[in-house]
Amino acid sequence: MNCPYCGVEMTNGMLMGDGRGKVYWQESSDARSLPDRMTLSKKYLKNAKYSLLNFKIDCDYCSICKKIVMNVELP
Repeated sequence: MNCPYCGVEMTNGMLMGDGRGKVYWQESSDARSLPDRMTLSKKYLKNAKYSLLNFKIDCDYCSICKKIVMNVELP
């Protein structure tokens, strides 16, 4: 997906969290080693609100604009 703000190709990944730690974004890539997927590729969100629920949301990240784009479905 291209960034709607700057037009650069975005990186596919996921927003993840479980209520015990910080919310983070991790790149979707099967080529990374297990230790790298668990620690080095996590980018923690500074402005996240925390709860006791687990979640994982597919999204795209623009490293130029520092923006995340995701599809949502509301009830």
